[in-house]
Order: sequence, then C-alpha cells, then structure tokens
Amino acid sequence: MMSWRGLIVVLGLAALAAPVLALPLAEGFEGAFPAAGWQTLATGDGNAIWTGTSLADPVWGLSARSQRDNTILSGNIRQWLITPVLYADSAHDELSFYLKTSSASVSPYDTVWVLLSTQSTAPSDFSTTLATLSPGNDFDTSFVRFSFSLRRYSGAPFYVAFVHAARNSSAGTILLDNVSGPLLILPPAPPSFPTPPDSSTQVSVTSTL
Repeated sequence: MMSWRGLIVVLGLAALAAPVLALPLAEGFEGAFPAAGWQTLATGDGNAIWTGTSLADPVWGLSARSQRDNTILSGNIRQWLITPVLYADSAHDELSFYLKTSSASVSPYDTVWVLLSTQSTAPSDFSTTLATLSPGNDFDTSFVRFSFSLRRYSGAPFYVAFVHAARNSSAGTILLDNVSGPLLILPPAPPSFPTPPDSSTQVSVTSTL
C-alpha cells in the first residue's frame, strides 16, 4: 500500500506535468515581433512573412503586418502567423481580432484565411477554416473587428493561424491587431531541486531546515 508520503509525491509530480492556464489571449503586437509563442512562416512560391509595423499608429500603436513579395510575378504566396497553443472554456470561447489593408488600392488576389488546428503548427494540420475574408469586401483601410465562436473546440488545446494568401506581387499588405479571446496555455514549470545535494539525504548542505 502506498504511504501518504508516497501519495503526496505522486500528486506533486502530476501537478508539475499538468498544463498551466495563463490569462486570456490579448495580443496587440506592441513589443518584439513575433510575440512570445507566436510563429511566422511562408509556404507556396514566396518567402515573405508577417512582421511588425515600424511606425506606431496614434490610436492603434504597432500591429502585425504581412509583406508584399515583389519577387513573385505569379504563383501561390502564403504568409502564416500562428498563435501559441490556446484553450477555450465556457468563459473564454470567442476569438476576436481586427484587420485592415495598408492601401486603398486592393488587389483582387488577396485573401485572409483564419484556420484552426487541433494537432500541431504544421500547415497541413490546419484543416478547419474559421473564416475566409476578402480585403475591399470584408474590410478596408480602417480596422474592422471580427469575432468567431470557439465553443465547439472547448476542452482541448488548439492553434489558430492567420494566413495572407495572394497570387502575385500586386497583392497588398494586411494589418492585424488586438487578437484576443481564448486562454494561453503555458508549459509546466520544471521541478526545482536544491543543489548541490548531499549524497545521502539529497538535500543541499546549505539548506535551512
């Protein structure tokens, strides 16, 4: 039979292995880019990726910004901006964000996909489309707020990707800001042990008992 001391050790190790829920996602891209836990990548024919704006808007501050790839005359250009791992519960089951274009001259080849993956951050795992948004139709040069329910994904971790898709170098640039909603999941903190340990007691010789 396991002693109560052994049970405490087991429960303690289980707690260390469990994910730690942080505050709800609230990313305004005001610091270093990409923000902690976010990922950027390019697929298709281009190499351009999301970056941060260099000049702060007087109202919005800094934003995430897709880039125009002038090296691609035609093809499939995909710029991915992927969130950290997220978790939805009954109080945090909505994703909201703001989009706008950087210019009134909008290419008909621009599309913004909002995709979801319950597996990993590999592009092939983003099999769920939350939204397909078109600049010039769904948003323009002023920020427009979008929100989508994540209730059906409650109870399991997932990732969200913002993908700017274009077919040539005439595509405009997209600005993204104030992404909020579900909970951020932080990895468990590693266990800490006193060091250096005494060879027999495994307690630091300098510890105060």
